[in-house]
Amino acid sequence: MSVPRTDRQLIRIAVNGIVVMVVLFTIAINFQRLPFVGGGNTYRAEFTDASGLVSGEEVRVAGIKVGTVTDIKLGRARAIVTFTVKDVDLGRDTTAGIEVKTLLGQHFLSVTPAGSGKLDEDALIPLARTSTPVNIVPAFQQLTTQTQEIDTAQVARAFDALSTTLARTAPEVTQTLRGLSRISKSITVRDEEIRELFTRTSLVSGVVAERDADIARLITDTSTVLAELDRRRETITQIITGTASLARQLQGLVRDNAATLQPALTKLNGVLAVLRKNKENLDETIKVAAVYGREFVNVGGSGRWFDSSIKAPQGAALCTNGGVPTLLETVLNPVLSQLNSEVNGSNKPCLPLGPAAVTP
Repeated sequence: MSVPRTDRQLIRIAVNGIVVMVVLFTIAINFQRLPFVGGGNTYRAEFTDASGLVSGEEVRVAGIKVGTVTDIKLGRARAIVTFTVKDVDLGRDTTAGIEVKTLLGQHFLSVTPAGSGKLDEDALIPLARTSTPVNIVPAFQQLTTQTQEIDTAQVARAFDALSTTLARTAPEVTQTLRGLSRISKSITVRDEEIRELFTRTSLVSGVVAERDADIARLITDTSTVLAELDRRRETITQIITGTASLARQLQGLVRDNAATLQPALTKLNGVLAVLRKNKENLDETIKVAAVYGREFVNVGGSGRWFDSSIKAPQGAALCTNGGVPTLLETVLNPVLSQLNSEVNGSNKPCLPLGPAAVTP
């Protein structure tokens, strides 16, 4: 059977429990700041201004806590911040910056790994790779001071005047607000179309970006073509000027020789009329002359002699006279008679010049 506790004992137990809970809560909050909790690699970073950053604040990489600020010392016109990082490899070009954690003035050290290789233990990140934010607390304090200096009575009078002006222009303001409301509704209704438009615009921009070299080459070629056209324009201008000058000179030539050219043109028109009238005769002459020329070439093209043949009429023959035959005729007559008999069917002593005519 348990012995009941007195009120003093209960109070003592309660106080001890509260103290233990407070201690545990404090340890949980400041767990990373405890001297026996640590580990990781130690690095240093130079800052032109480290005001607001204190030892024990967090070190973050990509928003994740990876270490703690362990010390802040002053160097030559700069602050040296020592911090530890655990389970993160930092490259040789790693950067660091002091960032605002809350509006109450708490900060943290932001580290961005960069570069190849690995940053050596206790290496110093130079000023060229560190950044310091604007301290917002003094800015708010200055804003508070200036706000307190504002003449509230004058501001109230200004608001009264603005209210009076708006009351006088209420219809116009109402119409303006209605118009803005309609525009807002139209944009809301067309939200999908506008989104599609932006999407297609993005696609067009992507295509243009991909074709950047082609477009640049096209612009360059176009510039070359335009330059060549500009050079050719001067040449064309000179040609036009020369043509106009030639036309003026020809006009003057015609005007000066009109008395001489007019009779010649009249006679030329008469010749053309005669030629038009005899066009068929000329065509026939040219046709016959072509045949004659061909035959003449064939006859006279063998050298110094004419190469041709004479066609005797049918039944023609060359006969000897009917007198006393000479010695030559005595020898040739039998031959001529036989030849004439075979060609013309006659027994007369004749040399046939063509076949006998056929009697129908």
